[in-house]
Amino acid sequence: MADLLTNGGGVGETERAQKLSHQLGRPISPNQYIQAHTILKSYAHEYHDKPVLVLGGKLDVVRKVAKQYGYQKAFTTLDVLAWNPSVWPFHTLSEREREAVEVVDFSQTPISAIFVYHDPRNWALDVQVACDVLQSGGIIGGPTVKLPLQDNPVKLFFCNPDLIWRSDFDQPRIGQGAFKVAFQAVYKALTGEEYPYVQYGKPTIETYKFAKHAIHDQVQHMYNGQSEPPNVYMVGDNPESDIAGANAASWQSILVKTGVYDVNNGPPTHSPSHLADDVEGAVEWAIRQEFHKHRADSLTQRSRITNLGLYLLVTISAISLFLNFSHWSSIGSSGNGKKYEPTLLRAFSRPYTRRKLSHLIMVPCHSIWKGKDSWLNDADWLLESYQQKDESRLRAFYQHIEKGAEIANNDSESLLIFSGGQTKPASTDTEGESYLRLAHAAELFRGQVPFDRATSENFALDSYQNLLFSIARFHEYTGRYPERVTVVGYEFKRARFEKLHRQALRWPHKHFKYIGIDPEVTADSSSNHIKGELQNGYIPYSRDIYGCHTVLADKRRIRNPWSRFHPYYTSSPDLAALMDWCPGEAQGGATALFNGPLPWDSPAIVRDS
Repeated sequence: MADLLTNGGGVGETERAQKLSHQLGRPISPNQYIQAHTILKSYAHEYHDKPVLVLGGKLDVVRKVAKQYGYQKAFTTLDVLAWNPSVWPFHTLSEREREAVEVVDFSQTPISAIFVYHDPRNWALDVQVACDVLQSGGIIGGPTVKLPLQDNPVKLFFCNPDLIWRSDFDQPRIGQGAFKVAFQAVYKALTGEEYPYVQYGKPTIETYKFAKHAIHDQVQHMYNGQSEPPNVYMVGDNPESDIAGANAASWQSILVKTGVYDVNNGPPTHSPSHLADDVEGAVEWAIRQEFHKHRADSLTQRSRITNLGLYLLVTISAISLFLNFSHWSSIGSSGNGKKYEPTLLRAFSRPYTRRKLSHLIMVPCHSIWKGKDSWLNDADWLLESYQQKDESRLRAFYQHIEKGAEIANNDSESLLIFSGGQTKPASTDTEGESYLRLAHAAELFRGQVPFDRATSENFALDSYQNLLFSIARFHEYTGRYPERVTVVGYEFKRARFEKLHRQALRWPHKHFKYIGIDPEVTADSSSNHIKGELQNGYIPYSRDIYGCHTVLADKRRIRNPWSRFHPYYTSSPDLAALMDWCPGEAQGGATALFNGPLPWDSPAIVRDS
């Protein structure tokens, strides 16, 4: 077991621990997870019924965290802007932002403290509102009162001093520490001096004291108060925060080479107790240190093994891993139980331009194209019996591809994904790859060849997986999840996607669009399509919404003749629990919606129509 300390945050410890538990494949308790703002629990008794301003994060997420801590009157700068748009007239609230605000009259609501929980998303708005609060002594829009003359000055807290942090971009990005610098520069320009504040987060000594108490309490709880205070080993990637703080706290510090620290830039600014290649090497070094400290030659061979095993359990329980979590969450387990970092995640990088992509266009595939320069003959496809001798169906296949390419050509922030697995025993091609190949052969894309905003998803075995796996593939390809989804498919399958698959993923209906294109049909054939869809698609999924029981599960097995297994547990670990969700009686039946956290969560989980 390990305690995890990070200068990150923005969500509650329970939610963060649940996600990490899924990623690591082992339980992590919320008590083990110490975020930059976890220490603010210590102030809840003082501010539980006082209005406070909380800054940072998306929408009202940090307000929810503050209320979990006990702050019952936590407000955001979006609340302020909703109250009076002239506070910052350069930003108009979006529909999603309006849904996240609380209505309050700030002219009658004195703010007692400002807590910067996480990296602010709108620096200008947050700096302006913070200056309004601090200059007036708490009343936004109130008269300016110089700080020495204020009866009860507003207290200001920052949770993360990091000036920079590491993202997918090639160079470090500025963080909450940079926001503090910017805010103080503006406040000093207005008043002639900086505003007094309390700083938490690594490397502040108070944060390390808080972490040490948390570690001690856990060890005492595990061993019924019979354990001595443990030796603490700190593993981190940032010399300025991780190593500096650990050294000041008189802990053993281990610097790893897998994050902020770059050996090419010379020796670290703060010297660690040990320099390791990665987290695995750091933990092994800590274990060796304890082994050598406490080995007793007088022990018999049998008792030596028993006692040493117990002591190492205590030691590992006390190791506090302060690290870059994008690295730690990629650590897996080999067959012999040894920890490792999948080489897959270390062997590739994404062009930064992909980070701007936000619109997923998904075309579910229905066959495998095996042709070279034609697509309108049965011989060009691997068809099921019901698909044969139906030129209008083949034309619909092509129209789906053509429409997807058209949308992608006209939206520079979109990624087109053709989704379908290796479903035919007669071919090693996947449906997705064949559709993409046909799109290029037909020269449907504008610009460079191959078109870099179109790709395939090669593992889906049914329409539900088409949607779920395409979202996972979008994340795999871009490093982020889409904000909008457009599906191009059969019109007679619209209800299946809009009312069942979208709902199963809890994807917001406002950000979902379905474009239906049916084969050219007669009245009789149209009726047959609708009847077939009800019998084979809509009704089975309405009874088994995740397609994981009996009939639908059997279809997946039949459509997987090559025993393929998707990679999305590794490349999109946030979706692991959803991909494993197969509700039964204990969860409320086969139509029970997944109730865990999702990257696109709205403020409330509801079944909408």
